[in-house]
Amino acid sequence: LTRDNLQTQHLCADVVLSILTAAKTAIKTVSCDDVVNGNINPDTAVYQGYPGGEGINGFDSHTSLSFATLEIALCILVRQIPQINSALMKSKSSAPLHFRKYTRLPSEGCELVKLGVKLLVQIPQLCSPDGSIVVLPTVFYLVLGVLRESSRIDIDSSGDLSTGHVTAGAAAAMMALRELATQVPTTSETFESWSSVIRSSLLSLLNMAEGESRVDRAVV
Repeated sequence: LTRDNLQTQHLCADVVLSILTAAKTAIKTVSCDDVVNGNINPDTAVYQGYPGGEGINGFDSHTSLSFATLEIALCILVRQIPQINSALMKSKSSAPLHFRKYTRLPSEGCELVKLGVKLLVQIPQLCSPDGSIVVLPTVFYLVLGVLRESSRIDIDSSGDLSTGHVTAGAAAAMMALRELATQVPTTSETFESWSSVIRSSLLSLLNMAEGESRVDRAVV
């Protein structure tokens, strides 16, 4: 997927979004009140679809929808902003080859970044409380990576961006962070772990504002 053209990637992202919509509908149907309260036997219910709640006993990369969605989102984002994949930036000699300025992306590329972020934010909704704690650090890492790169001011550009200007990628990342921060666990057992992930992500966001790179102050 990282080598496909932008149109093919866009089509793939649209298909995944449709699958996620169907999956969330299935979760609501399977976990309806009648099944939960015991009025209907889940084994004999008319509809038995995708139940969600992934990650209770780990993630099976062959059958996990959340794992597959994360993989596709990563491919889409790395194709547009390679430097958010830290593995590509470890080598000092090859890092410049993988660096791509967000401001130089075509409009199709910016749209794909938005779609990639939109996929990421839905992944925890497919997971159990324990499973969401496993995937959240990766989701936050990628969303913050998009925010960092899309708010970075091109040093070759003349002058700063106008006050209040926010790129499409930065806007999508900020909306994703807000949504992720409001998805509070319903179980007290995982709340402390969730709070720790949120605090760590907030610290990363604050460090972003104190870095050497010029960033859009309307964002960070």
